[in-house]
This record gives sequence, structure tokens and C-alpha cells, in this order.
Amino acid sequence: MSRSRKNGKAEAGGRTGRRLTLTRRAPLYLILWLGALIFTQALRSTASNIFFTFVIFLPVASLVYLLVAGSSLRIHMLSEHGRVEKLTPYNYNFRVINESVVPFPFTEVILSLPRSDAVRCSDRCVRISLSPHGSYTVKNTVKFRFRGTYEIGVRCFYVYDLMRIFRRRIDIDTFESVEVLPRRLGIGDDDNRTASDSANRTVKLPNSYDRLEVSDVREYRLGDTLKSIHWNLSSKSEDLVVRDYNTGTTDLTCIFCDMSAHFPDEPPRVPETDDDSDGDAAGTVSGEGSKKKKKSAKNENTAKAAKTARLAAKRPKKDGAGQSAANDGAADTHPEAHRLAADAYYADINEFCADGVVELTIAAVLRELRAGSAVRLMWFDERAVLGAFAYEFNSPEDFEAVFDLFATAPVIRGQSARRVTELVAMLRDSCESRSIYVIPAVDDATVAAFCDMRGVAKGDTTFEVMLYDPEERYSDRDAHREYIDGCRAQLAANGAELTVRRAVGQERYGDTDGA
Repeated sequence: MSRSRKNGKAEAGGRTGRRLTLTRRAPLYLILWLGALIFTQALRSTASNIFFTFVIFLPVASLVYLLVAGSSLRIHMLSEHGRVEKLTPYNYNFRVINESVVPFPFTEVILSLPRSDAVRCSDRCVRISLSPHGSYTVKNTVKFRFRGTYEIGVRCFYVYDLMRIFRRRIDIDTFESVEVLPRRLGIGDDDNRTASDSANRTVKLPNSYDRLEVSDVREYRLGDTLKSIHWNLSSKSEDLVVRDYNTGTTDLTCIFCDMSAHFPDEPPRVPETDDDSDGDAAGTVSGEGSKKKKKSAKNENTAKAAKTARLAAKRPKKDGAGQSAANDGAADTHPEAHRLAADAYYADINEFCADGVVELTIAAVLRELRAGSAVRLMWFDERAVLGAFAYEFNSPEDFEAVFDLFATAPVIRGQSARRVTELVAMLRDSCESRSIYVIPAVDDATVAAFCDMRGVAKGDTTFEVMLYDPEERYSDRDAHREYIDGCRAQLAANGAELTVRRAVGQERYGDTDGA
């Protein structure tokens, strides 16, 4: 998810490579041992000898005590592997049990539990006291805000002896995995599709490849099924060879999903400006006058931003689309168009947008399948051997087979992130299809990449760029809208249609620009 919802191996208690360590109280044992030695030498009595013997064998008894703890402490998971839709209540329940007659009053449990905001699981250290055959129950209800895979359970125990001289780590690593799936929201029908398109379209939906006519043989491409591999020819060559089948399909929609992180995880630094320079020169400025001045400056900046975006939209496009987008984009001249309203939004903005993109993609896939089109879905994924997944569907049942895989696709960050436009290279050379790109953000680099695709998309004179836009998270919505209008004009001049959609309630996606 995505920043992964699974936590790393480092816990709140400081998990180290050593299973048995000395505590800060260990020096006290040396003081006790020296005191017992002096006491024995001074008195030379039976009681002093017994006390000294007890002190000598105390570490041995502590080690035996900790050895018993390893076979006595158990975890019972009372809730099974779960699959739940996002924002739906989920109950988890597990119990720490002491199965022996030996008490363990000094025990620390490292739990992996969902945070209060349910963004991801985090490690918590809980100190408990287990009586003989006693137990400790962890039970709670949580609503997960983001899709992905969460692991809830116990990482390890830290058990102390009765003198708290030694500490033993007992690795448990017992978890229950919870798959949080995105919501299945609706999307409006495509107004560009006419009734004649469906009437003239003939699609053959086979039950097996044996009933289809082989039209060609070619090299293996990402997304081809094992059933289509021509094993006889593959055994004679170094590469896999697959059969191309004539399915009778003349209507194919390729949907490309962008899972890359487009936002920083921390708020960008804004250079400080001296708003009160005039006031300092004059001597003093009243509080009310300073507020009016700042408000006036903000309104002036907003007006300049809108004017810049309008000029960028109306500016003539150059032949080099990438260079034009980089120079004309309003993001370079007006960063306020992309700044979020609160610094706290940066912590989860990539997960927030990735969830919206996945839900919007699911809605688009189901819409195209309902309209009778075959759909090829492609997205970059770190879990794939080749770095990307590609699947083709002829019915909603086909999509259900890979729904969980796509629904839990993680956000791609850093050097692993690739532009969604690179997925077009996975299309067949002879494939004539309409293309839809679902993206979480639009910026200069993204616009440049789409503008450079003019004439590259095979069989497509135009393609649709579907933007999931969390408008409510931007600080200056007017400047953000102006910037998107400028991007829409640039893309339209290069054969692309930009539609902006955002989540409306819990049921449908709405088109914010009325397209």
C-alpha cells in the first residue's frame, strides 16, 4: 500500500540481535555479591555461608527461570485472516497466555497494532504481569482509512527474571493479515460512446483457447497467459513464443493506472518574506493594519497566479511538446497551486491519492466492461517479476480473478517510480484501442510526458487522461483550478482529453469540470 502497511522489524522496545542481555540492574548484583562475600568472611557462620551460596547460584536460577518462559508463553489468535472494505469496522482479538505454574510478573509484549488514525500498523510496548495459567487479551475495533495489507499480532516477548538482572527476548512473530480492499464506487457512462459503437461491435467470448483461430505467432510479452505459449516453437528457440488468437474483438480499452508517488512526504519549505518591511521603515504598524496588509498581499498573489495560469493556457504550443509543457506549466511560476492546505496532509497524501486512483480505475474498468468492451489493465508494481502487471478482461468475472492483486497494489516511491506513459510500450503493435490514463496528480513533467505521446499511441488519435483530484486538500483552490485549466488546454492541443474527477460521498465519482 503503497507506502507499505506492514511495519519493519524494529519495534518500540529496540529489538536487537542478542536474545539474552543484561539489564541496567546488573551492577547491583556485583554489589550484592561483594556484600555477601564480605559478610561471609566477617561472620564465618552457617547463615552467611548459605546467603553467599544463594547469591552465587542466583544467576543460574534466573537463567533457568527465563528458559522456562520460552516454553510457557503462547499467543492464541482469536480472529482469523480478514478481508474488509476500506472504512468498514473490523474487530481483532488475540490473547497472550501463560501455560505454566510459574508466574512472570515482569513481561513486556511488543504488539503490532493499527494506529488511532488507522493509517498503518505501529509497534507498541505493553508491560503485563502474567500469573500462573493467566492471560492478557487484546481486543479492539478499528476502521482502516487506507487500503493495503495490515499485520496485527505479537512480534516478541521481553521476559525479565525476578531480580530483573537478565532479559530474554522470545521471538513470536504471530500475526493475522488483514486485507483492506478499496471501495467499489460507480462512475458515469462514457458520453463519447454512441449506441452505434455497441451495435457494430462483435465480440466472441470463448470458454477456452482451443476454440479460437490462431492468427499469428510472436514473442512473449508481459500479460500473456501460459495457455497461449507455443511450447514446440519455444523449445527450438531461446525465447518463449506465444500464439495470437483471433477473438473477433474490435473494441478494446486500455487502462493505465499510475501508482507512483507524486507528492513529498514532508511539507516543502517556503522562503520567508519580510511582510512588515514598510512598517519597520515607518516606525510602528498596528496589529489591524498588519493583518489587512497580509490579506491584501495574499489576494494580490492569488490574482497573479490566476493570470499566470491563464497565460500558460493561452500561450501558443511549440512543436516540442515536452519543452512547451515544462516552460508553460504554472507549477514553476506559482507553487501555491500545488501546496496543500495543511502540513499534516503531506504525511499520507500519496496513500490518499493512490486509493482514489485505484477506486477510480476499478470504476472505469467495470464501466467499460458493462459497455461491452474488452479491457486491458496495466500498472507498474514492485511485486511483479518484470516490474509491471498486465491483464485483459472480457467480463466482470475475469476482473474479479485479479481484483485482490490490483486492489492491494502499493505506492511506488523513489527510483522505482516510473512514468505511466511508459506502459504504452507493452501494447501490441497491431492493437487498435482507446486509452485511458488514471493519474493522481498533474504537473509539468506529467503534462510533458503526455504531450510527447502525440502520434505515439498506436491506433489512437486521442486518449483520455483521468485525474483523481482531492481538491479539498489544496490550500489555494482557485489557483489549482486555473493550473488544471492550463494543463487541459495543453493536452487538448496534443490530442489528449483531461477529465477531472473526485470522490463524492461514498457512492459515486463526480466530474468536477462537467466534461
